[in-house]
Amino acid sequence: INIQCSERNGDVVAVDSVTDEDEVMMISQSGIVIRMPCKGISIIGRNTQGVRLMKLDEKDKVVSATKIAREE
Repeated sequence: INIQCSERNGDVVAVDSVTDEDEVMMISQSGIVIRMPCKGISIIGRNTQGVRLMKLDEKDKVVSATKIAREE
């Protein structure tokens, strides 16, 4: 089960399994890059419209997202 895509939230860019120790890095079409700990991301119920992680201008969009695993 994945997120419900709509005009409000757009298409899914990436899906990965993460832990609280991992981080996520996202890149927008305009070149904005953010890196955040997964520990701070709210857990949502199944089949929902998700949680906003990156605020973008109306014409910008996320083009890439990846997990950064904690180094041992």
